Formats: sequence, C-alpha cells, structure tokens
Amino acid sequence: MTIGEGIRVQVYRQNGDSVELAIEAPREIPVLRGKVSQREGAKKAEAAHG
Repeated sequence: MTIGEGIRVQVYRQNGDSVELAIEAPREIPVLRGKVSQREGAKKAEAAHG
C-alpha cells in the first residue's frame, strides 16, 4: 500500500491473529508504533501531573 508521496506499508509477517508491518517513509516523517505512541502519551501525562 502506498500512502501519499513516498510512504509505503507492507505486511511483513503474519502469525495467527498478529500481523507485523514494514513501513518505508522519508526521514522527515515520524513513524511511531501504536505502543510507542501510547507510552509517550503516558509519559507526557505523568510529567504534567508530576
């Protein structure tokens, strides 16, 4: 799958109900996995309430 200019997503591996994706994008476009994004959000919330 191609998204916009230069972003490509492919199924890398499938294991049962789990799928791993390979993502190619220009360096200036941040690509974060859902778990990483959730972890960063939790860190920001914790720092705000700190």
